[in-house]
Amino acid sequence: MRWTIVAAMAAFLLLASSPALAQQPGGIYLSTYFTGVSVQAGQQVYTYVNVTNYMSEPASIWVNASAPPGWSAVLTYSGYNVTAVYASPGSTRSVQLEIYVPSSARPGTYDVNVTAGSGEVTSNVLTFQIDVAPVPTSSQPFTVSVSYPSLSGSPGSTLSYMFEVDNNLGTSEIATFSMSTPPGWAVTFLPSQYSNTVISGIQMGPYSANPGLVADVYVPSNAQPGIYNLTLTVTSAGRSVSVPLSATVTGTYSYSLSTPNGLLSISAQAGHTSAATVIVTNTGTEPLTDITLEAVQPSGEWTVQLSPSTIQVLQPGQNATVTMTVTPPPNSIPGVYSLTVSAYSTQASSQSLDFLVTVTKQTYWGFVGVVVIVAAIAALIAVFWRFGRP
Repeated sequence: MRWTIVAAMAAFLLLASSPALAQQPGGIYLSTYFTGVSVQAGQQVYTYVNVTNYMSEPASIWVNASAPPGWSAVLTYSGYNVTAVYASPGSTRSVQLEIYVPSSARPGTYDVNVTAGSGEVTSNVLTFQIDVAPVPTSSQPFTVSVSYPSLSGSPGSTLSYMFEVDNNLGTSEIATFSMSTPPGWAVTFLPSQYSNTVISGIQMGPYSANPGLVADVYVPSNAQPGIYNLTLTVTSAGRSVSVPLSATVTGTYSYSLSTPNGLLSISAQAGHTSAATVIVTNTGTEPLTDITLEAVQPSGEWTVQLSPSTIQVLQPGQNATVTMTVTPPPNSIPGVYSLTVSAYSTQASSQSLDFLVTVTKQTYWGFVGVVVIVAAIAALIAVFWRFGRP
């Protein structure tokens, strides 16, 4: 497994008190906190090198790092490769030394040397001994590990399983991915959680670790609550490794309000009662309890009643019918009024419907018309009765 060794070290504060430094009058001295480390092939080592100017004049001091063939040793500062530092008399400058151990490095001890100089003055040779340890052997050509094999989510959500594939062979290999899921589920493999690139496998270097791989599992919106078994399979070097996973689908709580015909308008006569129907539908996957309905009526002495005003239990997919009666005041001015019906539940967000109530005045013209028609018919009968006889 490729590890990163980070050794963050501050510059020396008591350079003058060091016996070794005291032996460098008029010169350049390189120092650090440690000069030996044990790593495995493919790892990286970071440390700091302190460059101290013991000369009597300010100087631009060149610095150089040398490494074994195939290795890389670079001196950097704030992301830049450093080839020289400027130091006044008695001052110290610190640069970072980055050592990259190749994955092909054989076990053994290797030296990385850092030197510095200005004009005819050269520094001491600062030697880092890198002990490359043997790579632990494994009976498996590769191994697969999943950070969190059990995840949970609601229908319509995506579960992200992060996994790592380690190549235990000294050769490059290709690993391909697959996953078994329930019908209707979908899986997408990504190289990292920050990438949108869809992959089906990766190229693995010798003795390499490949962490941060992601298997995004989409849970369909109609998935029922419960625990589902999944299986991640990685195939490489002619062998397959399967890792069992689980997905817990949690229930959802949601509901909606509507009317039978979709209309949100009511016609009412001042002083008279009109009725409308409100339908409450459980659109989630879990039962809803104690849904309370309220009406916000126009100002004035309106009467608005909801029956029932509380729905005790509403199962998933079921509807409840609520009858709403609206009575405008007898002295209502004809016009259009706004009326809002709201539903509340502790398990889901509130819902509401806005109705428009058109109020008209009560008139007697219809009754008068009926009387006129009846009188006309009676007159005609009388005429026929009188003049129609022989």
